[in-house]
Amino acid sequence: MQHVDAVSSNKVSSRLYFLKQLKRSGAGPEDLLFFYVAVIRPALEYAWPVWLSSLSVAQTKALESLQQRAMKIIFPDDCRQR
Repeated sequence: MQHVDAVSSNKVSSRLYFLKQLKRSGAGPEDLLFFYVAVIRPALEYAWPVWLSSLSVAQTKALESLQQRAMKIIFPDDCRQR
């Protein structure tokens, strides 16, 4: 699906880069989480109910991987314990 590829390669990846920049500038976990919920998550979930049933396993894993990358940026210590 082109939509999933566009979301993962362009929109979310660039927003994850900005999330990293916010963290480097000293933003706290609450601010980073707010940015994730307000900016990154809507891009991931856009039209989710419409195309969810037609996603392949690889595409689903790609979207989940993007979410995991965001959580590793926001909560690096919590992700290492698992």
